[in-house]
Amino acid sequence: LRVKSLIRRYVQYDSASEEKTSLPKQLFIEDLCLDLDKNLLYRKGEVIELTEREFRILKLLLSNRGKIFSIQHIYESVWEDEYYYSSANTVMVHIRNLRKKIEPVPEEPQIIQNVWGRGYKID
Repeated sequence: LRVKSLIRRYVQYDSASEEKTSLPKQLFIEDLCLDLDKNLLYRKGEVIELTEREFRILKLLLSNRGKIFSIQHIYESVWEDEYYYSSANTVMVHIRNLRKKIEPVPEEPQIIQNVWGRGYKID
């Protein structure tokens, strides 16, 4: 299982490095601008402080708009580690903190949407 996991990650990250060259340098949603070169998030020109993990989650979701990512996929992509059942809480807490920073009303999220039973997405 560990060997399969290592091979899967190698293939996944090798293809991800090829995709990086085709990604734009900035991603936009509503009044937010995610600057991939500077690893910063802006709202109307002002910097919103994000942790590295929050930035990577937002980058993953924004780079693949409309695609639903399971908690397992988010964890393995952002933390670059093998997923365990207890890791789900880690992802959910980071999503909640990210929503507090970027959503106008965090209790009614409009940007990061939860697809019940499947994961998260940004349209």
